Amino acid sequence: MKPGTEYELYIKQVYQMLVAIDLPECKVQHNVILKGRGGIEHQIDVYWEFSVAGILHRTAVECKDYNRNVSKEKIAAFRAVLDDIGGIRGIYATKIGYQSGAKEFAKQNNIDAMVIRPPEGDDWEGWIKEVRFRFIVSSFVDIKPKVIIDADRIDKKILTVSNGEKTNIKSANMVRLSYSSMTPDIQAVTMQDLMNRMPCCNEGVITTYGYDFKDGFIDYEERCWPIKRIEFEYTMACSNQELVIKAPNDELLAYVKNILTDNAKIIKI
Repeated sequence: MKPGTEYELYIKQVYQMLVAIDLPECKVQHNVILKGRGGIEHQIDVYWEFSVAGILHRTAVECKDYNRNVSKEKIAAFRAVLDDIGGIRGIYATKIGYQSGAKEFAKQNNIDAMVIRPPEGDDWEGWIKEVRFRFIVSSFVDIKPKVIIDADRIDKKILTVSNGEKTNIKSANMVRLSYSSMTPDIQAVTMQDLMNRMPCCNEGVITTYGYDFKDGFIDYEERCWPIKRIEFEYTMACSNQELVIKAPNDELLAYVKNILTDNAKIIKI
């Protein structure tokens, strides 16, 4: 790829996106040859055309991947090409900027002097480059479930349990009860359902929260236990989290500034 071609293709991408906003069917082309009035061929870096009411509108873009400001002589040479072709609008695109004489000449000759490149640090002033969300994530830890057996409903031949006796359990598969028998507004069939409804507490503080049952049962260790209440002893752990949403990679963005009007924007290409 010859020097400057990569920048020309970049400019082609930028204008294909910009032109497509108003002219979705218009195709922006790269490296187009146009003949002048005397038959001389001129190489145009980026070009597009469209017709409105039978009138042809043509635009040529001269691309210069310079590491210095563009001089008046460069704009004048481009103006000569446009004059020879005739009936065509000119845009000059570069990465750095223009000498004062070049800007004035471009303005007098109706040539748009543009700075187009990937965004840099100062380009983001007034624009949102990233959004940061900081929040605290809380989670239950050291959960210790306990059940209070309903001794009045247990088969004394199988097991002798005192009313109000608390039994620690390691796991439980299913809570069986009618919803109307539970603590108001709580509906659940598993222990996890109940744990999901536990209230938050201060970090590191041991807290107990429970649910009362009437005619409730829990299946545990191959037994069906009649229960009065399930309690959870737990603490909370908190951690600071941050979510960062960034603008797309700079390679997919373009900073576009019209030097003559001082209008600038960042676009996705």
